[in-house]
Amino acid sequence: MLHERGDKMKKMIIFILAVGLLGCSYGKQHVEYMLDNPPGVLADPLYEDYEAHLDALERQYLRKEISYADYVAQKQELEDQYARESNKRIAIIEGE
Repeated sequence: MLHERGDKMKKMIIFILAVGLLGCSYGKQHVEYMLDNPPGVLADPLYEDYEAHLDALERQYLRKEISYADYVAQKQELEDQYARESNKRIAIIEGE
């Protein structure tokens, strides 16, 4: 009877470890996927627009369609515009 009880305990421990490992690996994959592909509710349209414009600007520079000086100037202008818009949003949210 003690031997049978020990076998059940070993099986139970193995089962719990297996479920724990599967749960952790599933959870990790799910969290990483959510961070890389956020649902629409979590997406920030202002940032997405900024990112799209920045990507387009970088592509122009990499294709040598604009000079480095133009790239830096346009990038700074884009960052300043994004900062202004973000600050407006924050002010509205904070009720200023």
